[in-house]
Amino acid sequence: RNLDIWKGNVQFYCKPFKEKLITETVTISSSGTSVRNNGDVTSKPKLTVTASGTTVKVKAGGKELTITGATSSTVYTVDCDSHTVTHLSSGTVVNDTKLTSGEWPQLLPGENRVTGSGWSSIVIDRRERFL
Repeated sequence: RNLDIWKGNVQFYCKPFKEKLITETVTISSSGTSVRNNGDVTSKPKLTVTASGTTVKVKAGGKELTITGATSSTVYTVDCDSHTVTHLSSGTVVNDTKLTSGEWPQLLPGENRVTGSGWSSIVIDRRERFL
């Protein structure tokens, strides 16, 4: 009786795709290198970018992200899923998301060209996803 007062909507946030538990990273050191996404759907990779200039640009899957005010030789972690950019400074994680502009890179199913400037290498955790 009187359970009508408990009616309401519950909103769930879930990940509808399967992901590989163990993934291999891909390291690239030149713009225009192809990276393959073996998954069925677009993935949101995690990029570890070693800066070589003050402006870093990374483009993949038709989306380009720019980090301005970067420090040369600093290693930035770009998490395209959580939309964050960080780096380590004296053992402390520094949030650099405020230095970014543009769209977060993605990997479409199949071959993807990774282009850009202002970096010497990128380690890509592809985070392949499947239906």
